[in-house]
Amino acid sequence: MKYIINLYNTITDAQAVADRLGITGTVLLNLKTIHVEDPTQEQVDAWVADADVKAIMPDQGTVCTDIGIFDTAQAQSQPTYEETFGQGINGESTQNTLAFNDGQDDWYYWHLPASSQRPRTDSNYSSTYTYANDGTNVDLYILDSGVAGAYLQSNGGAAANAKGSPDVIGIMHPEFEDPQASNGSTANANQGDQYRVMHLGVQSVNIGGWQNEDTMGHGTYCAMFAAGLLAGMAKKSYIWSAKVMDRSGVGANSGWLSDLELGMDAVINHVQTKGNGRGSIANISIGVGFYRSPCQININEPVGDTLAELLDDHEKIMGSNEIFICRSAGNGISDNVNDQIPNGPVQASFVTGPRTGGIIPTDPWNIEGIAQDKFGVGALEYVEMAGHAGDPRNGNGWYNLQLSNFSNYGNSVQISAPGKNLVVKHWNSDEFLSNGTYLISASGTSFSSPIIAGAACLRQQVVPLEPVGLTKAFLLGASSKTYDYQNLIDYTYPHELRWPIVNAIKYLDSPNVQKNDNIQTLKGINLVAIRVNPYLYGVKTLNDDSEELEHGPSNNGNQMKIARRDFFVFDETIKTDAGLLGVPYLHGYSHRVAYRFFGYLDLAPGDPNGGITLAAPPSGTPVLDAVDTNSANNGTIQLQVLSSAVNNAGTFCRVWLVAIDSNPSDWPSGQPFDIPTGITTGVWNDKFLTQGNASGVYFGKIENMNIATTSTVTDSVSALNGWIVFKATVSAQDNHSSDGDGLKVANLSGTNSLGIDIGATPDITYDATQYGNGNGAWDDLHWRDGLLSNIDSDNIGTVAMLGVYDQQANQDIRDYLPIKETSQNILFNWYVEKELMVPDLVNGGFISTTTQTVNVKQNDVINLNLGMCWIDTTTNSIIGYQHLEVEPTTYTISGGGLPNGLSLDNATGQLTGTIIADIDTVDQFTITASGVNAVYIFIIGELLETGYFYDGTDLKLPGRVLDNWVEVITDNYQLEVNRNYMIDSYALNPAPMTFILPSSAKMGDTIQLIDATRVQTINNWIINPNGLSIAGSGAGNYTISSGDSLEFVYFESTRSTSLNAWIVYNRGKI
Repeated sequence: MKYIINLYNTITDAQAVADRLGITGTVLLNLKTIHVEDPTQEQVDAWVADADVKAIMPDQGTVCTDIGIFDTAQAQSQPTYEETFGQGINGESTQNTLAFNDGQDDWYYWHLPASSQRPRTDSNYSSTYTYANDGTNVDLYILDSGVAGAYLQSNGGAAANAKGSPDVIGIMHPEFEDPQASNGSTANANQGDQYRVMHLGVQSVNIGGWQNEDTMGHGTYCAMFAAGLLAGMAKKSYIWSAKVMDRSGVGANSGWLSDLELGMDAVINHVQTKGNGRGSIANISIGVGFYRSPCQININEPVGDTLAELLDDHEKIMGSNEIFICRSAGNGISDNVNDQIPNGPVQASFVTGPRTGGIIPTDPWNIEGIAQDKFGVGALEYVEMAGHAGDPRNGNGWYNLQLSNFSNYGNSVQISAPGKNLVVKHWNSDEFLSNGTYLISASGTSFSSPIIAGAACLRQQVVPLEPVGLTKAFLLGASSKTYDYQNLIDYTYPHELRWPIVNAIKYLDSPNVQKNDNIQTLKGINLVAIRVNPYLYGVKTLNDDSEELEHGPSNNGNQMKIARRDFFVFDETIKTDAGLLGVPYLHGYSHRVAYRFFGYLDLAPGDPNGGITLAAPPSGTPVLDAVDTNSANNGTIQLQVLSSAVNNAGTFCRVWLVAIDSNPSDWPSGQPFDIPTGITTGVWNDKFLTQGNASGVYFGKIENMNIATTSTVTDSVSALNGWIVFKATVSAQDNHSSDGDGLKVANLSGTNSLGIDIGATPDITYDATQYGNGNGAWDDLHWRDGLLSNIDSDNIGTVAMLGVYDQQANQDIRDYLPIKETSQNILFNWYVEKELMVPDLVNGGFISTTTQTVNVKQNDVINLNLGMCWIDTTTNSIIGYQHLEVEPTTYTISGGGLPNGLSLDNATGQLTGTIIADIDTVDQFTITASGVNAVYIFIIGELLETGYFYDGTDLKLPGRVLDNWVEVITDNYQLEVNRNYMIDSYALNPAPMTFILPSSAKMGDTIQLIDATRVQTINNWIINPNGLSIAGSGAGNYTISSGDSLEFVYFESTRSTSLNAWIVYNRGKI
């Protein structure tokens, strides 16, 4: 058997260590690893004791991370390149994603628009994929089963693999043919074949003698999704095959870890020596097998190292050589006969390789060596929007994206891409060319990972040899996140956080009320209370409790709320052992909501008789407040005890309170949602708690009464920041009350993470023995986490696993909960055809940059968003504000200054302030961001003062304005107070002209009209009082047919408002 010797990364020369220890084998200098065949136990014992040896392990199998379901269809017709690409094959920028028609249906590469358009709920994904970059001059390494055409028959390659019914291999695949490319072979007078899969691939890898040719297909599919002409993101990248799977060439989807190590070491050598100035991207869609039973989880600890951490170490070394790695997050636990559930995902923090790509430690699995500059990629699937039936593969663009039912998840999955039911040409060129065969259900994180790799190629094309950490940061920055892209605002309420990954776990922080009461337990009782964000607690949308049982998306989008009988998990930065229940019993399980309450109080010893009574009122007891022994003086509002207990020290009793239920059939345990009027924090403090239905029974003196508060959700909906209660599997050893350390809660049922029947009311959460259609068959609608199993009717835990520790004895582990958050990042190809546009201040939306004019007055309050927005110019859809997207620039001002009193937020482009100019003026200025200039002209009108004022040009007198004349040439003209108007009556000759007086005025306001063209007597003037009165004509229109100069002065009577009116002074002819 082959053994793998892993040396510490700190050594400088692996060959020297092998020589010193007398090891004869294959030394991988870059990986600091040695392969040795059939060592004796004495040799292994001696080597492992050496200070330079980190670990020794037998070679183990590797597997592809697809799910092995490949439905096919035959094309009856396919679009031509000219029909597919808007500018033809040599100048592509727009791609119609139609792949083929099978004689009945069209089939689309739906993953391309899903990865290049922002998620929205008000519009559909376009079937057009736009791109401005194609991966030119970037090297893409595929460490897999090979890539079709790496060793062409025409160059001496094999004609068939070694299957029982051999496949024809070694011929060009249409996805990689390119008239502008050369694969570097000696063909065509050393000009090479017009093919983007490089001749012989990474040549120092020759596993099985196949010269990196694909013998089973998995690697070719990965290459097509990364860099295929039609299915790929990076359509011009160079593809380097490193065959590390299917050594025998029989089409097996498995290999050996030692072969993968050979490929990794060879890729590092290639990158170090190629000298072509091109960036290096590697896709690894294989991993070490992960089976449920026996399930040995190798724990990553701060001290020491486990045997199965080789991939983590090796990928770190590849990253240090500026190779950006995209690797599959994995497809959960594989089948075996002991599985209760056939297949299910797990946290990627468990999985060797992707676990060290996370940035948040998951105790105790990925706490060492994390935050590597690579990606563990999750797989997304489409889910059709309500009212828009149709398969996206057949062209329906109305869908959301969710984690597929096999994709691993958690904080080690920082980004996800489409990875289920993908459409792609058959890997085997002969099969495709002969029969037009396509895969229409390619699925697995194997295929979501290379889509990300293709996007990384696009970035390295734009910024050649960019450090891998910056490439990772760029892709994360460009990705679609939890944001309302259609309205360009953050989501207001937690129940709106369903997008962009609609079923990913979404934690919400508990309220920061700082009352030391977010987590509570009661001595000797198995109940635990968790205070939750109001929107998680439950949204009341009706006047009764019926909708408190619901959390379907049609009910105000409240899938984030927690209803009774929902399962939830909670997490903390440092986990609190509340009530000494034991951290595994608190944080290791998913709990079911049993009760809820809206307030509590603490009792100290005391009673109205001067005694030291302290007793726990039984559950269900009606209680109220007492001030003395006279029951007639008791309070009038009764509450009900949910539960209570006196602490170990006998110093206080904690009492959880609910309202008296007027209709007990609504709630088996009776917990009305509404807080009775008059019940507020502290209202019973310093009184005594007495039994409501038994005179003279006291429980203690009331201290520290705390009641939940109401928060507004919408104008008609509110919610409470109260407590939900679950039944633990053990009882608390003492009362406990604390805020926890960064306490946050996630509703597993509401996010569909466990699998719920959303057709039922309330939604039904499935248990571990209930899945699919109830017949033991798995389907896409009902699924559960691969490790979850029932503990009891109120708690769900994990299947027992054996934890393998380096420095400690092996021990059973039940839990890996709480489920860590999966990053809400969906791949977005930043390099689509787009334009940075400016806000349209007149019509709304965004327009190409143009000069815009704003009319304002002195003292106007200004709040204008001048932030520029990226717009997809093909679909006219919003991408996002430039200052919130990748590579933002600050907004700068040039070409003049802002109007006095205004300021610009240089980060957001928000213009705010109050116009303070006291003269008519015009200010012009330019705002610049990301090379785009937006010119704005502010025309500012001065407010007229009522006293004497001379500004150096115009004299203004009380009651009379000697400037500020306005020409009028239009009908239905709106007049303003304290303005003078020159009327061109001839402009509408012979029609009359109508003027509209202001709708409000004050004492002494004046308006003067002068007939500038002196034809008013012909045309007439009609004065509309606009709701006020004109002396002599009341509220009706006032018509004037003589006189060329009129003055209107407003009169406000102190005796009667009925006398208020405009007084008209007809000055006659001028």
